[in-house]
Amino acid sequence: MEWKYQPVKDPKPQPARAVGSERILEAQKEEGNSIGCTFLLFLFGLPFLFMGLIFLFAALQNRVVSENGEPVSALGGVLFSSVFVLIGGFISGAALIGMVRYLMSLRFEPPTLSLSHTPMRAGDALELKFSRSLKNMQTLNKEGQLSARLVCAEVTKRTAGTNTVYDYKIVWQKDFSPAPVSLGSRGARGQWKLTLPSDARASFYSPSSWLVWHFQVRHEGAELSNQTAGFLLEVV
Repeated sequence: MEWKYQPVKDPKPQPARAVGSERILEAQKEEGNSIGCTFLLFLFGLPFLFMGLIFLFAALQNRVVSENGEPVSALGGVLFSSVFVLIGGFISGAALIGMVRYLMSLRFEPPTLSLSHTPMRAGDALELKFSRSLKNMQTLNKEGQLSARLVCAEVTKRTAGTNTVYDYKIVWQKDFSPAPVSLGSRGARGQWKLTLPSDARASFYSPSSWLVWHFQVRHEGAELSNQTAGFLLEVV
């Protein structure tokens, strides 16, 4: 499945906390609709779905009439009602999937990334350990894998009319080998090693542009399928 990069809109790195010799980063808050907006979207689609089903049933029973009292052909009624059913079904179905994923995510602790050291410099070698544990000693009901990549991206913020637009250019990217997630394990964990390029650019931030080193981990096939956790690494 294609993994399209989404530019960072809040480029302030989370402070790392020390645990022994390692440094632990919390994941950036992922952008997207809240559960409240998702639920409202689900409710918005229901009238289209139910109206379409009612019209479809009436059309099949030849009970749909026009304004002048003439019956409408069954084919026209079926096509008309099918449009409402498709619109309502798509909106409500997509929202329902979002709500199910949100409820499944409540079983997990927030994702963390353990670094061998931070900040980093060009040419540094480091080890990254991703972890997202299940709460209350639960175990995974489905196997899968973790895909990971490190993206160095330069982002420019501009205004187009009343909209804020984020243009980005990927300066450097490395994709890592997937880490398996086993059935019955107590969470999703992955470990990767990395050497930064010798000409790695330092992270920077200004109100209208920034350069970030964005480490992303995506669940594939496991219970949090296609959910991504992002971490901002500091390069000096």
